[in-house]
Amino acid sequence: MIFKDFLAFSFNKSIFENINIQTVSSLPCADNMAYVIDYTGGGVCVSDGKNAYVLAASASIEKELKKLFECKNLISSDLKNDIINLPHIGELNNVTDDVSIAAYLAEPSRSDYSIEKLCAHYFKTEIVAPNASQLSLFDAEEEDKTEYMAKCAVAVFCLRDHLAN
Repeated sequence: MIFKDFLAFSFNKSIFENINIQTVSSLPCADNMAYVIDYTGGGVCVSDGKNAYVLAASASIEKELKKLFECKNLISSDLKNDIINLPHIGELNNVTDDVSIAAYLAEPSRSDYSIEKLCAHYFKTEIVAPNASQLSLFDAEEEDKTEYMAKCAVAVFCLRDHLAN
């Protein structure tokens, strides 16, 4: 396990180096996309590992979520939480991977399977939530949230590939 973590760190110094972040009014639907939903702030982001698409605040979240869950081979960060919080969407049959469950199966003794902790553990890269950072006199909260959501979605995509090996 130590050697595997060393390889991830050596060849993947930052999984976020060349990602393209876009704010969109409609989420793309393609096979093999990772998604992240912020239930406290209402944000949604999907990623194919290189691109991250953050749903604009003006978009209809419920309509976009229904469309998203029609896509094939979706990758979740926490499917149990999605099932609990999205009963109105219907069955989430197209979610084929859950990185929290995969991480648990790989290391059941861990106490935290959050995206932030898994990314720090496997990729030696930190993701900091906007409200966890130091307060600033300048209001950059929306920009921080967009970047945070994008990093989380990319991390979910990369974690699925890493944990599958």
